[in-house]
Amino acid sequence: MMTGFSQQRVNYDAIAHLYDEPLRDYDADPNLVLFGKEHPHLELADLYVLDLASGTVTQLTDSPHYDGAPAWSPDGRRIAFESFRAGDLDIWVMAADGGELVNLTPDSPSGDAGPAWSPDGRMVAFTSWRYGDRDIFLLDVETLGVVQFTSSPDTE
Repeated sequence: MMTGFSQQRVNYDAIAHLYDEPLRDYDADPNLVLFGKEHPHLELADLYVLDLASGTVTQLTDSPHYDGAPAWSPDGRRIAFESFRAGDLDIWVMAADGGELVNLTPDSPSGDAGPAWSPDGRMVAFTSWRYGDRDIFLLDVETLGVVQFTSSPDTE
């Protein structure tokens, strides 16, 4: 059991209406569902894992800021997510058991959002408004090198 995290037994049907984001899971364990949930009337959200087999919900983050858009790494060992922890919207990664948090985009001049892992788990794709338009960027998780993948006018 992880320390510092709250666990409770629940029925899946009883909480399905609480999800603020699409359910996200990974292929290694189809019984685990990763999701972000906003707190009512507050500008913050945390990340949770639902074990469908046991009905247990485990809170992974407990932040006074928004944590959302979680994505399992292909091997299920890490979670990438977007967060306002550092004052602007950045891409973060943590161990799937709720371990140490690392900001992957600490020097970004604007919002970075919507992380998605490459199939080999070496890269995280995300959207950003770094150069005025929303584009897709690729980040090497080991070196933290970032490459702009698209360059197009904003469509919004």
